Amino acid sequence: MRVPVTMALLLLAGLSLTGTANAQCTPSCLGECRQETAICNGATALNARSGRLSCATDAGNAILDCDSTALDDRASCVGLCGQDRKDCLAQAKNDLIACRAGVKDDLALCMADVAQTALDDAASCAADNASCVAACTSPGPQ
Repeated sequence: MRVPVTMALLLLAGLSLTGTANAQCTPSCLGECRQETAICNGATALNARSGRLSCATDAGNAILDCDSTALDDRASCVGLCGQDRKDCLAQAKNDLIACRAGVKDDLALCMADVAQTALDDAASCAADNASCVAACTSPGPQ
């Protein structure tokens, strides 16, 4: 999936920006913690946005598959008459409704997974920030 690649690119971009900034100044320990947290939170938001778009794209493709199958199902009704035709068309319609409902359920699960991952990543960013701040404020070896 593209999420780890995105995180790696953001990390590399952040490190190159930090290298440029270090040539001009050296931020305090707490300043570095704030920068790292901002980058982590930005990556989390970007990954969540990317995940939601991926879910929507997958759902859109699945809906197109449903519609294509429904069209094929309706085409198979050509040449039928009377009750056979009605039954065939009704079955095609019911199959389309069921297919779309399945896509809707899959989309909801995908979005829930993306949301949970974003929450987990945000918690990880917060924990990393707490560790960083603690390291800055703890007395060093004497």
